[in-house]
Amino acid sequence: MLAKRITRRDFLKLSSVAAAGAAMAACAPQPAAPAPAAEPAGGAEAPQAEEAGPVTLNYWFCWSGIYQEKQRAILDVFEQEFDDQIKIADLTVPSNIRDKMLTAVAADAAPDCAACFGDVVTLAAKGAFISIDDYVKASSIIKLDALYEPRVQATFWRGKQFGLPYNCSAELLIWNSDVLNEVGVDPTKQIETWDEFTEVSKKIVKYDDNGNLARAAYTNWFPRHSATWFWINGGDAYDATNDKITIDQPQNVEGLQTLIDYAWNVYGDVAKADDFNAGAGAEAQGPFCIGAMAATYDGDWGPSTYHSWCPDIKMWPQLFPKAAKGTELVACGAGDFQAILRGAPHPDQAYQFIEWMVMKGNKMWTEAGVDTNCVVADAGIVRSDWPEIFGDKAAELSKWWAEAAALTKPVENTPVYGFMNDELRRVFDLAIHKQITAEEALAEAQQNVEAENEKYTVS
Repeated sequence: MLAKRITRRDFLKLSSVAAAGAAMAACAPQPAAPAPAAEPAGGAEAPQAEEAGPVTLNYWFCWSGIYQEKQRAILDVFEQEFDDQIKIADLTVPSNIRDKMLTAVAADAAPDCAACFGDVVTLAAKGAFISIDDYVKASSIIKLDALYEPRVQATFWRGKQFGLPYNCSAELLIWNSDVLNEVGVDPTKQIETWDEFTEVSKKIVKYDDNGNLARAAYTNWFPRHSATWFWINGGDAYDATNDKITIDQPQNVEGLQTLIDYAWNVYGDVAKADDFNAGAGAEAQGPFCIGAMAATYDGDWGPSTYHSWCPDIKMWPQLFPKAAKGTELVACGAGDFQAILRGAPHPDQAYQFIEWMVMKGNKMWTEAGVDTNCVVADAGIVRSDWPEIFGDKAAELSKWWAEAAALTKPVENTPVYGFMNDELRRVFDLAIHKQITAEEALAEAQQNVEAENEKYTVS
């Protein structure tokens, strides 16, 4: 009997009941059961078909347009390597892929596998994905120690693995080199501490005759991961070993206070930075592109994006500096994961596909000029426009930026990651504007996130 395949008409029906997926998410069922007892295929030889003849996998991802074309080219290579015994029916889901996956699982109409989500553990805890532990253990293809460890750790929860990292970009600071040179600072020399960062920023900041901020240094208080301001001081928001929320620990309070002190010491009143951000343009008219902001925050795709908008701006990347108790410079982790849906018609072949995508396909994705792949040995693939942007340092920077993924933290390895990130942003905003203290902010967040985490506690 042929496995059911999801058509676009079926998909639209699922989309119309996305609310059901949200309701399912709220129930937070227990994490996925281990992979099927039958020994999974680990090699890239002939797949262990669950039925006679070729198998078609339904694969969901979020990329559209030119990125869909690049992804399809990779899928074509996969099919060729597997002699068309495993075919990929790819479906672009450009919005709300998380709820739509949960809805599909609830409707017993799940695709085989999917990508495009940074919260694989949250979705697994809500019932979206199966554990792949048995598959990984039996595989001769996947090499977890060949991948960036923090991104692998982000797929684990309570001793089980629920996916594989796909795209391991690091997000960090991008400086306008000309502005740094103007104030006598070498952009290629890493700023090591927040004290130094503050002094450099003070030299950069300019005001107009009306006292309005005309040129800013850095004003992004909310990077991708709120816990960034804990990491700069050697802290963290979550202890995965003990499944414990650690938001209110003293080093986190000091880390947040470092950011607050920076904002007020550099701008005098953080409201000036607020007004500057509120009046800023976008893209080519944005403050970084017009030279009105010295440092922005972005992933390794950022230089190409900014170069297309404002080719005359010279750029240089740096890691986040260390606070007083910090022991290392900081980068934020970005990227997606590959996982197998609960109820997938062909889980064995789906596993073969996702491990191939990580060990081979992700490199092709990077070579196509998109995101950094996750295999450490492949670090250094140079984007086509980087020689124009960075000159003879392009190859060196490509390798350095890729390897920055090793400095990131696996903050997504808790089901409450999204809730925690939003909660931290809320209290950070209050603390930055001195409506509450840093200690009060983190105590409040600790209480609320702990309560949310209790929903996932097993007896």
